[in-house]
Amino acid sequence: MFDNIRFRNTKLDIPITHSNYTYTFAHYFDDSDMLLAANSELLQGEFAIDGSSQQCIQYLTSPYAEEHLFHIHSFSILDNHKDYFTRRKKMDSYLLSITYEGSGYLEYEGRSYEILPGHCFLIDCKKPHYYKTNKDRWKHADLHFKGAFTEKIVEEFNENREYVLPWTEDGDLQRQLEKLISTYDDVIPYRDLLISNQLETLLLSLLKVSDTWHRVHKGIPENLQDLVRYMEIHYMDHLTLDFLADFSGINKYYLIRLFKKHMGISPKEYIIMQQINTAKNMLKETSLPANKIGAIVVLENENHFRHLFKERTGMSPGEFRKSE
Repeated sequence: MFDNIRFRNTKLDIPITHSNYTYTFAHYFDDSDMLLAANSELLQGEFAIDGSSQQCIQYLTSPYAEEHLFHIHSFSILDNHKDYFTRRKKMDSYLLSITYEGSGYLEYEGRSYEILPGHCFLIDCKKPHYYKTNKDRWKHADLHFKGAFTEKIVEEFNENREYVLPWTEDGDLQRQLEKLISTYDDVIPYRDLLISNQLETLLLSLLKVSDTWHRVHKGIPENLQDLVRYMEIHYMDHLTLDFLADFSGINKYYLIRLFKKHMGISPKEYIIMQQINTAKNMLKETSLPANKIGAIVVLENENHFRHLFKERTGMSPGEFRKSE
């Protein structure tokens, strides 16, 4: 798991707490930048860190990525003993925490949860939160991230106040996470863009397997489900709003509101999303020039295609092809 990642491995013979962190960080990390980062994070609240940790080396995020993209704040794997806990608020990041062994305990938004292996939780760290080792041991991976439309995605997870989600150690989510951390740890062109794309993919994949997503999905009206299935097959046709309204039997103005409610975006944007995904696959798997690919997916005007592609992926078609 997480092979070939350059972790900073630390075994804590002296627990790090909010009262001794200046001394203990200097003891464990001969690195002034690490100490400054610790100051900014750990002063947010109370904590006791013990056991062992694998901390991914932190890299500077570009100003563009900070403003426009999903980006990683930190990633670590913690194998904590019974005294481990964190209690804080007003930390400017979101936390995805995955439990691999032992168990954890979470208090968030007025509810408490036991976090067992095969589960994870996703929270907004600006809100008050408290988590700890539940019994004697808790091995978990913590991914702090932010940026882009993270807040919107987390709102989708939390719509029904479901913060604990399924996670399989040998499944697709784990493989996506390992690919993401490998990209974060590497020195490659377009790293910020790739990280943003992979982190977004991971979050959306997690959303699809969550109980909350399934409940929302099952609540979609049948005629809207039929319409979505049709759009996913015929998105390269010229689908107008009037046609979609006639097909579904829903007034076109109400259709826009209903589609946004259940799918999160407008019908037009959903079609564009399908077209862009097809274009991405064709850029990866064929040698066709970008203008021909744009024409195939019904974005005939080359400048329009390039504009839409870069707006939604952060890369031009040529840059995307080179990155794969």
